[in-house]
Amino acid sequence: MFRTIYEAAEPKLQFFWFCHAGAGSASLVRAARGLSGPLSLQVASLPGREHRFRDGLNLSLDELVDQLAAELRAQIRGPYHLIGHSFGSLLSYLLAQKMIAAGLPPLSLTVMTLAAPDRVNRNPRTAHLTNEEFLDYLDHRFGSVPRALRTNPEAAALFLPIVRYDLQLLESYVHQPTPPLPIPILALAGSEDRAVSPEAMRQWERFTSESFELQTIPGGHFFPTENVDPIIQRAIGSFQQGPS
Repeated sequence: MFRTIYEAAEPKLQFFWFCHAGAGSASLVRAARGLSGPLSLQVASLPGREHRFRDGLNLSLDELVDQLAAELRAQIRGPYHLIGHSFGSLLSYLLAQKMIAAGLPPLSLTVMTLAAPDRVNRNPRTAHLTNEEFLDYLDHRFGSVPRALRTNPEAAALFLPIVRYDLQLLESYVHQPTPPLPIPILALAGSEDRAVSPEAMRQWERFTSESFELQTIPGGHFFPTENVDPIIQRAIGSFQQGPS
């Protein structure tokens, strides 16, 4: 399901956003306050969080993508764009494939802070880690773990299973070679991202037959949650440029 966090009176362009592991639309509400213009921003809600709190964390990656694709088809009202952040970049890429195959291609795809699909699973698996080891892993790799997750057992019990689930979905992905997407791709890298370098993001160029652009943004792995408007404006520019 998708939650609308910004919508103009007469939107001419839809943006569908897929968050980083463990996150939902609440992570973007403040960052989206500066949005304006004839557009809408809808954020995917995944199992186990927000209004899907009671949904079990038991869908496979393929099942989740199929579910999101059906929900996306029901939401599309005109030209639209897909945006993914970290784990959400993989979801948005897989959804772009499905929507193109269904004859409903997005105008373009924006991916942020995730390696290209054929390189995404070169990191250690996390399922065997204890909660403390898992928090250490998150802190070392991404550089941001809320203190409450170490000091508040109730917060950890609520949040950690969701993050673990999302990362295990990511780790379950097995890349199958497919033709490049016939839509532009914009890749946004964080200048201080510990997890994914700008050069790693450049590998997304191989996954489009249209234009590709890599931009490096000041900040770390979670820069997209700080201000949404510049990302939207960059996305608009990516498909207005047309093929390279």
